[in-house]
Amino acid sequence: MTTPATFDKIFLVGMPGSGKSTLAQQLKAQLKLPAFDLDQIIETKEGFSIKQIFETKGEDAFRKTETTELQKIIHQYPQFILATGGGTPCFHQNMELMMQSGLVIYLDVPVNMLGKRLEYQSDRPLLQNLTHKALQEKLNQIYQQRNSIYRKAHLHVQGVDIPAEHVLQLIDYLKMGSPA
Repeated sequence: MTTPATFDKIFLVGMPGSGKSTLAQQLKAQLKLPAFDLDQIIETKEGFSIKQIFETKGEDAFRKTETTELQKIIHQYPQFILATGGGTPCFHQNMELMMQSGLVIYLDVPVNMLGKRLEYQSDRPLLQNLTHKALQEKLNQIYQQRNSIYRKAHLHVQGVDIPAEHVLQLIDYLKMGSPA
């Protein structure tokens, strides 16, 4: 496991529905750092939902905007917690950028639980209009494509409901092993 350059910038990565946004808010309260959701930032900037951006501009345009906004956050804020989109680490060397900029934490939630969480959400462009079985198959496919990228993270946390306290303990443990 590599040690992050800094613990002042925390990036949460993982599959859609893994709880990145929820955990970011919980860590914000504990660490007293600003917390951001990359998808919300993009929606505010573009004036459209992620789903609408995918439909009107396409995934390539969305991924370019995503990378630009990620770079802006990294350079604009000295400290933060960022819930990334599920695909953020997988495009334009974003994972490498995040790894060099701060602490990357992979939230690894079982695919069957992701399916339960996402089954009735229609705002996920890559997962909309799917039957339960098709959703599970699509999530398995995406997981297989992305897992090796996610696993590059400094911390890999597995579970269904990942408590902020557990993540904070892991961060503290990792800090103890890093040079001051």
